[in-house]
Amino acid sequence: MLKSNFTGETMVFRKDRDGRPPLYSTSIGKKNQDGTYTDGYIGLQFKKGVDIPNKTKVNVTNGWLTFYMSKTEPPRPVWGIFVNEFEFESVADNFEQLDEQAPF
Repeated sequence: MLKSNFTGETMVFRKDRDGRPPLYSTSIGKKNQDGTYTDGYIGLQFKKGVDIPNKTKVNVTNGWLTFYMSKTEPPRPVWGIFVNEFEFESVADNFEQLDEQAPF
C-alpha cells in the first residue's frame, strides 16, 4: 500500500463563500521543458473550527492524502490533503487587511 503522509511547508490559499465554511487549497508547481512553470491546486481540509487567513504559510507536521468521490457520472476521486496538525510560519501582508475588516 502506498503511504500517503504529507508534511512540510506550504502556502494556504483561502476562498470565502457566502454563509458557508471557506475552501482552502495549496499549489503544486511543475517545471516544463522550456523552463517555465505550471501551477496546479489541490484542496486542503482542516479540523473543524480552524480559521486561516489567505496566503498564510504553514508547516504541516501531520497530514495525509485523501479523497472523496465526485457526484458526476461516473464518480471519480477528488484528491485533497487533510491537515491534522500544523504550525504557522507567516501571514503575507494580511494583518492590515484584517484590521480594516475588524467589526470594532
